[in-house]
Amino acid sequence: MKNRSVAPSISGYSNQIVRARSSQRGVTLMELMIVVVIVGVLAAIGYPSYRNQAIRSARSDARVELMDALSRQEQFFLNNKEYADVLSELDFSSTSENGYYTLSIDTPTAGCAISSCYAMRATPLGSQTDDADCAVLTINSSGAKSATGSDPTSCW
Repeated sequence: MKNRSVAPSISGYSNQIVRARSSQRGVTLMELMIVVVIVGVLAAIGYPSYRNQAIRSARSDARVELMDALSRQEQFFLNNKEYADVLSELDFSSTSENGYYTLSIDTPTAGCAISSCYAMRATPLGSQTDDADCAVLTINSSGAKSATGSDPTSCW
C-alpha cells in the first residue's frame, strides 16, 4: 500500500508539469507576421511625412545663410562703396553651415553693375536636391526673394 500512495503523488506532480507547460503559450508566427505588417504600414505612411519635414527644415539652412550674406554684403558696401562679387570678400563660405546648400553671388542683371546691385543664390546639395518645391533660393540687393520649383511661394 505504501507503493500505491507514492505512485499517485508522483503522477499527480507530472500532470501539474504537463498542465503548466500547456498553459504557457508563445507568440505564433501568424501573430508575429500581423505585427510586422502593421509596423510596415505605419512606416509607409510616416516616412514620407518625416522626409518632407526634414527637407523643409533643411531649407531654413539656405534662408539663414542668404540673410547672413545679405547683411555682410550691405556692410561691405558701407565700407567699400561697392558690393562684393565673390563670397570670400565677405569672409563667407560657399557651402552653407549644415552643408545642404552651395552659395554664390550671381552676375547682376543687365543694366546693373556689381558695384550697385547683386543677387545671391543657394543651390541644394546632396539629399536636399529632393526638394521639388523649392529648388534654388535667390535674394537680390533690393531684398526681393525668389525661388525655383513647383511651389516657390512657400519657400521664404
